[in-house]
Amino acid sequence: MRAFVALDLEAPEPLRALPVRRPTHLHVTLHFFGELPEEQLPAVHAAMEAAATDQPPIDAALEGIGAFPGPRDPRVIWVGIAEGRGAIERLQGRLEAALAARGHPAEQRPFQAHATLFRVRGPRDRAMAETALAAGAGRAFGPQRIDALRLYESRLASPEPLHRRLLEVPLPAPSATR
Repeated sequence: MRAFVALDLEAPEPLRALPVRRPTHLHVTLHFFGELPEEQLPAVHAAMEAAATDQPPIDAALEGIGAFPGPRDPRVIWVGIAEGRGAIERLQGRLEAALAARGHPAEQRPFQAHATLFRVRGPRDRAMAETALAAGAGRAFGPQRIDALRLYESRLASPEPLHRRLLEVPLPAPSATR
């Protein structure tokens, strides 16, 4: 199965108000496996638990809309993470280390905390990307709390993949981390 570990996000009203397509599942991907055999789920679950140890819920704020590889040739349109970025990056690093200790290779690309809004696949998407970049550059979209790591199965579908939650590991409350 295609699978990934993510932090779920809510699309705040200012983001929902933009005239752009938004995903049905807004999230920050911490690790994408590609194909993950079902028999490896216990090891992935253990890695998620190890990464979440002593990590309280993360207060995050979405801010700015950008593009990969860049605004001149956008292929992926994303919303950035302002507040909470450091905590997310540390959690992702702990997850990568815990997965590597269990035989899963690390991501090849450097991690950049973001949530994909949509992929640019044609002229209509290109126009929507230009609108999103102009309307969302530097704009704050509001705070939220991230309280769990989740493993999802991803099934390719049109216009976007379908995600099914397989595992969840709560981030412990601050009093539980002492």
